[in-house]
Amino acid sequence: MAKDGNGSNQAELDTITVYQSFALLLSTIMGVGILGLQRGLVKESGHDAIWIILVGGLLVMLLVYIITRLMERFPGKALMYLGMIPTGDDNRFTWTKWMFLPFLLLAAIYFTVTTGVVVRTFGEVLISAVFMKTPLEATILSLLAASIVVAANRPVVIARFNEFLLPLMFLPVPLVIISLVQKGEWLNLLPLFRLDWNSMIKGVFSSLFAYSGFLVIVVYMARYQQPKKAVRPHIWAVGIVVLIYGFLVSTAISVFGIYEIQRLLWPTLEEVKVIAIPGKIFERLESGVLAIWMLAVFTTIINLIGALVDLVVTYFNIKETRRKWVAWGTLPVLYSISVWPPNLHTVFQWSDWIGMYELVLVLLFILVFSILAGLRGRRKGKEDASSPSSV
Repeated sequence: MAKDGNGSNQAELDTITVYQSFALLLSTIMGVGILGLQRGLVKESGHDAIWIILVGGLLVMLLVYIITRLMERFPGKALMYLGMIPTGDDNRFTWTKWMFLPFLLLAAIYFTVTTGVVVRTFGEVLISAVFMKTPLEATILSLLAASIVVAANRPVVIARFNEFLLPLMFLPVPLVIISLVQKGEWLNLLPLFRLDWNSMIKGVFSSLFAYSGFLVIVVYMARYQQPKKAVRPHIWAVGIVVLIYGFLVSTAISVFGIYEIQRLLWPTLEEVKVIAIPGKIFERLESGVLAIWMLAVFTTIINLIGALVDLVVTYFNIKETRRKWVAWGTLPVLYSISVWPPNLHTVFQWSDWIGMYELVLVLLFILVFSILAGLRGRRKGKEDASSPSSV
C-alpha cells in the first residue's frame, strides 16, 4: 500500500513501535517493587517465596496475554470508543459513551491511587537512604513535578522516553550477582514446598503489587503501530520482569535468610551494602544503585500519569495543545494521595489492596472486551450475509 506523501510518514511517527511497546510495559511493571518485594513475600510464604513470585508472574503473564489478544481486535481504538463498535457508529459519540463512564472512572482511580502509592513508597526510600534531612513532602512534590513534565507529552513521546532509559535499568544486576557470590548461602533457600493452598493463594496475592501497572496497555495499545504483533513483546516484557524478581527474591533469601529479611525495610539495598570491592575502590554503592533504579520508578510514574492524562484528553475530546494543562491539573490530586497514608505500614496495606483492585479490574476488562468482541463478530457476520455476493 503506497504512502500518500508526508501524511502517512507522520502518522507512523505518531505511533508506538513494537520495541517501544516492550520497553513501555517492562518499565511500567519493574518499578518500586524492586526494592522491597522480598520482605512482604517472605513474611507470607517463607522459603516458598522463591516460587510464589514466579506463580504470581505467570498469572500476570496470562492476563496480559488475554488482554492483548482482545485489544488486537480493536486496533487504534481508545477505551471510550469500544462501546460504539457494536453499533457501527465510529464517527460520533453515542449513548455508549456514558455507559462506559463508570468503567473509565474505575481505570482512572486505579492509575491515580497507584501513582500516589508508588511516589510515596519511593519517597520513603529516598529520605531513609539518601536525603535524610529532606522533608518527605518536598521529595514527593519533586518526583511528581519531574514526572508530569514528561507525562504531559503525547504517548509516543513517553514510549520513546521508556525506550531510551530501558538499558540503564539493568546496570545494577551484576552487583546483586556479586552479593550472591560473596555472601550467599544456598542452604538458606531450603526447605521448599511447605505451603498449603490457603497460604499459597495469600502469597500470590501479596506478589501482585510488584507486577502492578500492566493495565496501562489498555490505554497505550490504541497508539500501537502494529497491534497485531503486540503479544510477543508484551509476553517478553512480563517474562523478563518475572525472572528478575525471582532472582532478587532468591538472592535476598540466600544472603540474609527468611528471618532477617522480615526485619529489613528495603532488602535489595541491603544486598548491595554487603558487597566488598577489593581495595575499597567503590564505597556507598547503594547510592549509585538507588540513583539508577530511580529511573525505573520514574518511568513507572510517568507511564501511569500518561495513561491517566490520555484517558481524560480522549474522553473529553480536549485539544492536544492543552494536554500539558490536564497533566499539571493532576498534581494536587496525586500529591494529596501520596501524603495521605500516615505511615509506611498503611502504604504497604494500600499496596496489597492495589494489587487486588487491579486483578478485579483486569477481569472486568476481559469480560467487557470479550462481550464487545462477540458483538462485533456478530455484526460483521450480519453485514457479510446482507452484502451482495460477488460473481
